[in-house]
Amino acid sequence: MRYFRFKYIILILTTLFVSCTGSPQDSPQSIADTYAQSLCDMDIEGVASCFEYGEEAFSLFQGFAEEESNYSFEDLQRFVDAAKGSQLLPEISYEIVEEDIKEDKGTVRIRFDISFDDGEDIRKETRYETVSVYCHEGQWWIGEGFSKKEREIGRRVMNFFEKLK
Repeated sequence: MRYFRFKYIILILTTLFVSCTGSPQDSPQSIADTYAQSLCDMDIEGVASCFEYGEEAFSLFQGFAEEESNYSFEDLQRFVDAAKGSQLLPEISYEIVEEDIKEDKGTVRIRFDISFDDGEDIRKETRYETVSVYCHEGQWWIGEGFSKKEREIGRRVMNFFEKLK
């Protein structure tokens, strides 16, 4: 049950930020490393930093989560921090196993090795994730990349949501 919750949290975080400025990286491997290590560490801000519009989406998520629900972003962060300090989280390691880059876009395949002690047995699992990467103005990001028009629409949407806060 605890292992299921962890996978659910990682899925939510990944999905949230795939569609959404973070820490720029100078190569496909460096952005994939940052992304994978942030997932392994359950570093929410680290994951957000891998997406071009991650910081904006992250700040909007914080504001709306606190206004729209009974749970604030700080509650989520406290849960993650408490889980890190307990036996609830599996040990996760990763390795970048393949890159397929053509010019300024491509994919990086990452192998995650997961080990979880449920108190009776030690479960081990290997999962693979293929992430899309792209380069915009010399910096690499996680995601599909956007045209100039799509980036402008995204900027306008972010401005609209900021005004709603």
